Amino acid sequence: MFSDLKQFRMDNFDDVANELKERLNKNPYFLTLKDRNELIKGKKAFLFNRAEIVKRAGDNVSFYKGMYNFLSNQVHSLPMSFYKMQEKGRGTGLENNVDKGYMAFTIEYISQHLLSASIKYLELYPSVKEKLTKMTIEIIEREFMLFENIKKN
Repeated sequence: MFSDLKQFRMDNFDDVANELKERLNKNPYFLTLKDRNELIKGKKAFLFNRAEIVKRAGDNVSFYKGMYNFLSNQVHSLPMSFYKMQEKGRGTGLENNVDKGYMAFTIEYISQHLLSASIKYLELYPSVKEKLTKMTIEIIEREFMLFENIKKN
């Protein structure tokens, strides 16, 4: 996958790569994967595509795809991005309500996913919780309860 970038490799790249391959080949879950050869050779970068990850997380895939397309139009330099710049004072470099609204909306949308990922991470690796401050744990638990109540309604 990154064979064209050999000049940027660290000195012990091959040693580290071989160690990681050995560890993966001993991992019981990894051994159950049908694509493990492509993964170990670097031919495939991801275990699951974005839609599969969203589905496994219990989120709505079609809503996610819509959000991805909407947000991508705001950050990539595609023709639609330039077309949309002229509306409502956008594209001038000056602060405007539309862009501030997009920023607030994006922060809200992403914070739900970060919170959910944090909870799942703590479930998978409970020892990490011991390293968090009491305040951090309280914030995560409080926000998660709010998030779960919002999801139910």
